[in-house]
Amino acid sequence: MTHAALPDQAGYRSPLPVREKDPTIPAAPAEPSLGVQGYQQVLEKMHGWVPVDWDSVFDGLDTIFGDEVSHHAVGALRPRQFGGTASGHEDPAELAQRFRAAITQLVHRGRRDEVERKHPDVIGLIERARALQSERLPADPRQALGFLRRLGEVTLELADRLEKAGSVTGLVETTRLIE
Repeated sequence: MTHAALPDQAGYRSPLPVREKDPTIPAAPAEPSLGVQGYQQVLEKMHGWVPVDWDSVFDGLDTIFGDEVSHHAVGALRPRQFGGTASGHEDPAELAQRFRAAITQLVHRGRRDEVERKHPDVIGLIERARALQSERLPADPRQALGFLRRLGEVTLELADRLEKAGSVTGLVETTRLIE
């Protein structure tokens, strides 16, 4: 190790250690973990990313659940009745896409915060959410409504559990049912 002299506040030079290159230690240039193409793909995905519009997600939940659940509420649902329509007010494919985007964001948030370590019950919910995301929207209107209700229910449960775990805040306003 050699020393370089730097002036201190009084103007005197004090030695500062400088590390010389050691030829016995191999020094390879840093390699990007994803490579150039990998980083280009990440950038392309980031440019196409659109944040989740939670108001439209909750409006979609109101559409499919009707008066079973209050607006922005999470909790147990009343016994199921054939209520809200999947086709009357909104496009079922659009509703499914909104719920899928919300689930994706919630799952990523939960994984990022490692919620499953502190709350193992969330693992099953995340797996159920991912399985539902991969299913196709049925063509039959009644089956489509059932599918949308399952997507909506898992979205509500995931938002509720992640809020209780402290991973997300501000999504759930109340946990009571409309009486």
